[in-house]
Amino acid sequence: MASLAPPVRLHITPGPVRAAATSTPVRVRYLGAAPIVVRGTVSGRAYRFAASSLIQPVDARDVTGLLGKGLFRRQA
Repeated sequence: MASLAPPVRLHITPGPVRAAATSTPVRVRYLGAAPIVVRGTVSGRAYRFAASSLIQPVDARDVTGLLGKGLFRRQA
């Protein structure tokens, strides 16, 4: 009868944690009327727009995705 080899045990040490990349915020205006929450496609951040907060600072990496929806524009 052949004996089975003992199970192999691996110890994996996690690497260093990197800080989330950020970029300079861009002011974006919501053109709709109803309150809305959208999630940035790059940063994953949730942006809440409503009548009292039509203009929000948005991570520059998320701006292209928001502008493509037709509900937002850059604010000077």
